[in-house]
Amino acid sequence: MKNKKIKICHFVNRITGRDDGVFKHLIGQLVYLDKEKFDQFVIYQGGEDVEKIFRTLNIKYFIVKELEKKFSLKIFLKVYKIINNENVDIINAHLIKPYSIAGLLNIFMNKKLVFSYHGLFIRNDYNSKFEQVIYRLIHFLIKSFNKVYVLTPSKKSIEILLNETKSFKNINHYYQGKALYKYSNGVNESLIEELKEYKSKYVVLGYVGRLNREKNVKLCLDLFLDVCRIHDNIILLIFGDGEEKECLIEFVKAKKLNDKVKFFGYVENISSYMKYFDILILTSKREGMPIVLWEAMDNAIPILSTNVGGIPEIVELEKCGYTFDLNNIKDGVEKLNNLITDEELRKEMGNRGKEAIEIKYTLDDFKDFFTKFYSGLSNE
Repeated sequence: MKNKKIKICHFVNRITGRDDGVFKHLIGQLVYLDKEKFDQFVIYQGGEDVEKIFRTLNIKYFIVKELEKKFSLKIFLKVYKIINNENVDIINAHLIKPYSIAGLLNIFMNKKLVFSYHGLFIRNDYNSKFEQVIYRLIHFLIKSFNKVYVLTPSKKSIEILLNETKSFKNINHYYQGKALYKYSNGVNESLIEELKEYKSKYVVLGYVGRLNREKNVKLCLDLFLDVCRIHDNIILLIFGDGEEKECLIEFVKAKKLNDKVKFFGYVENISSYMKYFDILILTSKREGMPIVLWEAMDNAIPILSTNVGGIPEIVELEKCGYTFDLNNIKDGVEKLNNLITDEELRKEMGNRGKEAIEIKYTLDDFKDFFTKFYSGLSNE
């Protein structure tokens, strides 16, 4: 008789399927874990891009549109019915809203409850002061009646989370590493030709990510503006969309950088094009562990990043780039200048990152971690 599969419900909101980090972390688990051992499905708010990917990958999902609202009692009823009907063993909630809903429901359902921390908890720019008070109350209730197991994408994330709440006791960290799934193998040939041309003329600096206040792309432009005063053979390529895009474009125009800064919007499977970068720049105000860091390492691209979240524990340990303090733009400019000037240094750092992800942060390591973690919960 075959062992019963462990049934896992991933409960998440605010995923877009357009290279957002939470979605990429989640896809790694959905795609790479052994389907003979685990039966996984997703509850989320809906969205054409995500649905398309789930259908392509034959991933089971349920849409709860009410997740798009600030609050709705219907969410609780719908999620309860899904979890109950699917005979779930483990609820894995991602982000604060799904954690709050699942945690309250689990007071009555008594499932194994996992919270995946991705760099944001209660205290963040997306929640008003009033919402933060409500979430703190909910968190208190959840912890009073549930044993919550926490997953973080870096060691530093544990420290950051505990600085916000001391009530989590069962915390494990993992590294995404080589568990980087490409949604398709197709590439845009005209984009490749364009990137090749830039590569032949310039030292290519790349930014990949959402264009919002959290990702702090204005700092990336400020760094670039400073090094442009020293170097005329550089170009900055920005890949991503977000609410700050138009403001950033206007800033580039005002600084007369139109010929040196190019906006490409969202590009599917950006990792397929990153080999045409010479340097990846990350300027976030906060992070858990950005997937784009692993993608840069996989493409042997050196990294310049703010020293937030778990980024330093990889970049500094593996010597595959530089980090600098968010408030020390002078240090960032100096380190970026070193990378631009020294081609051999870029190659050495890039190769160290590539070697590290191939040897120390492998796909097998990722799969082994989650297999042991979920199996251990099921056997408790």
